[in-house]
Amino acid sequence: MLARRTSVAARRRLARQLQPVHGLRKVDNGALHALPAVSLAWRQERPWMPRLVLPTRALSTAARTPSSSPTFPSARVATTAHGVVATSAFAPSSVIFHETAIAASSFGAAHHHCDHDHTCDHDHVHLHTCDHDHDHNHDSCHHHHDHEDCSHAHDAHAHCDHAHAHDHDPCDHDHDHGHVETLTEAERGTVAMAVAANFDAYMAICAAHDNVLGRLDIAKNLVKVLHAIASDASLLPDLLRLSVLSDRVPACVATAVALRSHLPPASLPATVSDSDLAHLLGVLHNHAQALDRIDGSGVFRYIPRLHHACRPNVHVAADGTTLRATAMSPIAVGDALAFDTLDMYYWTHADRVAALVADEIACNCDWCIGAAPDAARAYRCKDPSCNGVVLPTTTTPTTATCSCCNHDWTVDDVAAMTVHEDATAAALQPATTLAEIEAIVAASPLHSTHRVCYDALAQLSTTLRDDDTDAENVRRQLLACVDAVVPYAHPTTIEHYDALAAALVVQGKIEDATAAYAAAFEMACCCFGVDHETTRFYKALAETTPRTRAAWADMYDVDDDTVVERR
Repeated sequence: MLARRTSVAARRRLARQLQPVHGLRKVDNGALHALPAVSLAWRQERPWMPRLVLPTRALSTAARTPSSSPTFPSARVATTAHGVVATSAFAPSSVIFHETAIAASSFGAAHHHCDHDHTCDHDHVHLHTCDHDHDHNHDSCHHHHDHEDCSHAHDAHAHCDHAHAHDHDPCDHDHDHGHVETLTEAERGTVAMAVAANFDAYMAICAAHDNVLGRLDIAKNLVKVLHAIASDASLLPDLLRLSVLSDRVPACVATAVALRSHLPPASLPATVSDSDLAHLLGVLHNHAQALDRIDGSGVFRYIPRLHHACRPNVHVAADGTTLRATAMSPIAVGDALAFDTLDMYYWTHADRVAALVADEIACNCDWCIGAAPDAARAYRCKDPSCNGVVLPTTTTPTTATCSCCNHDWTVDDVAAMTVHEDATAAALQPATTLAEIEAIVAASPLHSTHRVCYDALAQLSTTLRDDDTDAENVRRQLLACVDAVVPYAHPTTIEHYDALAAALVVQGKIEDATAAYAAAFEMACCCFGVDHETTRFYKALAETTPRTRAAWADMYDVDDDTVVERR
């Protein structure tokens, strides 16, 4: 998530381990209007996610990509018309394959120098105050949204883990970074000699077409990909098979023609036509993956072949410039491998639909085909004597039925809840204690697991010290919400377990802390595989839980163990 950090540097680095990354996609102009009213009302006050602390001492000998992990060509998978399918069964936590980027580049110095406390006008519902301390490592890899001219609400929610490399075009501040981008010595060997010799001229062309090549990582990755194609012609057809968003095509075509006219002929492989070049530009925007450890993005050959699923069976994680696909649930022979490319953790159905339409993604999960209700919009039964939960359908028209007394809600009944959602969201914004949140929710028809209530708890958790009275209860309630709404493993859930465990250690509840760490370990296995450094860390914590705050601080390598804010 792109958010201002106020905690120690070490706290950021494990956040990098657990944050998803995302691809370059653009939300269209209709996305804002497609979102439910509750999202629009709440979009300026989304809470930041709890941050974790990097356990650098514990991870000094930890493995990264497991040595037993095969590359995609040697993995037990096959590419079909239905995407990538398993050719043998995979148990949860099995690392199916790994892949190293064809090309990878940093976002550049200009991406970090803005010190203005301006709220980014990109209405992504992140409420990140841009100080460019974005820490994009996002170990669970998803797509890296570009939205350079986006003023639309891509409702990525309270803890949107999308690594949006914002160009901050709407910002009116005169940043005057005065920084001239160049190639590093290592990069000079990854581009054509003609490009390396005339890089300033190339960057001038990019500046003239900044709607497509305005970001340094995209500009550099393009010439690196072209150089890779010149060395391995088989790359081109693989990249050309990847999808491009239709609204990007005209700009990409115009930029491709300009590049052909201005670049030295030796910088473009003879096998790449103008049409191919335009498609490659679209691929860079639609399928690049954010890579935090280089503070940039990478282009991959095989990962983009995996289809999207709101209920994924695979988790894709990044280690440096390498991605690793891990089975999160049992995968049978013939099952398609799918991961949540938009990281729609705890999203409502309407928000998912808006994002999928904007990104031209088709999904056949139970939520998207109407076979499962919208668990993120839970209400209490209208009968005061009934403790049932009412979940709206994901079909049109939207109705609902109480899970206990089977009372049916009409379309109008469900639609009327939007007003209550807006009002409850507004009332919860200034809440600073758990008691306040519980009182506001109790006075509304919303169930405690509703997205609006979850957001309020997540926001409160970020403001609590681990030794605050409410810390344990808030974090237990967050996990109860997740248990009811998110039916798969996710790094954000691991963060909640980690935060709970820290509060329990402070209170001396060591057995409970051990249980929380054990749950984090089990989920880390499904997200990252058993040999990943994060998984090993939680295994160590579950086996030898720190019994004092000082021991906890030493394990997490926090110099000042009194600083326990999770922001």
